[in-house]
Amino acid sequence: SPRYLLIEAGSREAGVAALQSLRGAEANIEEELQEIEEDDQKQKSEPEVTWGELITTGHLRRPLIIAVVMVCSQQLSGVNGVSVYSSPIFRSATSGSEDVVNVMVALTGLTLIVFAAVSVPVIDRVGRKAMHLIGMAGMGISSLIIAILLSNVPTDDSQTCHGIAFSSTANYFATGFVFVYFASFSLGPGSIPWLLAPELFTEGARPKAVSIAVTANWLSNFSVQYLFPIVQQQLCGWVFLIFFGILLVLFVYLWIRLPEVSGMTTQDISELFKDGIRRKSTGRYTHNSMNSDA
Repeated sequence: SPRYLLIEAGSREAGVAALQSLRGAEANIEEELQEIEEDDQKQKSEPEVTWGELITTGHLRRPLIIAVVMVCSQQLSGVNGVSVYSSPIFRSATSGSEDVVNVMVALTGLTLIVFAAVSVPVIDRVGRKAMHLIGMAGMGISSLIIAILLSNVPTDDSQTCHGIAFSSTANYFATGFVFVYFASFSLGPGSIPWLLAPELFTEGARPKAVSIAVTANWLSNFSVQYLFPIVQQQLCGWVFLIFFGILLVLFVYLWIRLPEVSGMTTQDISELFKDGIRRKSTGRYTHNSMNSDA
């Protein structure tokens, strides 16, 4: 990013080139460059935030909750469960040979790579919040359809499923929506949480806040990978309804609470949350300020 090149890498020339490319050849970027450099100086002079302050201070706690919800939305969406168990899903859905199954698993990896690459040039244009919610919506719709279409499809011989019986054609549609699921993941939840979470905090709070978010991510990752095979054995394809429900709840929460911060400096974002707290404390807490308050 232009900020990374300017501040972290110390290459003004590369930072200017990156920002000019992002804003357009005719755009005047001098003011934005100055803002980035001034923001960096303010952050470097900021004292380190303690663990207690991070949890108890309103304008820090609220973005922390949002960051944790975002990284958890990445894992609780069930993507690792789908990844780990994609082979039996494809095998059961298509009744294909092992070679066909292996090709399809490889194609899911290619799908993740391709759509991650597609998301890079459009994130700043569409917006971080919008990209994340678009991805979650695609995953949610796919989960619902997969749950219904695979509800009567066992993944091994010992499993008995009580779902809706469809023709074999429906299995191919289910497989297609597995790919839609992975594409949606790459467009939003696959990368946006790690891009956005650090941006919600200034230098003094960022290390501790991000460490909490990483811990929450790994805990949710462990939970899904541990519980998915147990629940899937009992529910068959209906297990995807759980992911649909989680995605729906988290989608609504982030729609309401997550502000769109594309194009804003970390100092601007910090002031946004502080303004939300001030409005609340003075009784002037409007819907707009609510979007910046968790």
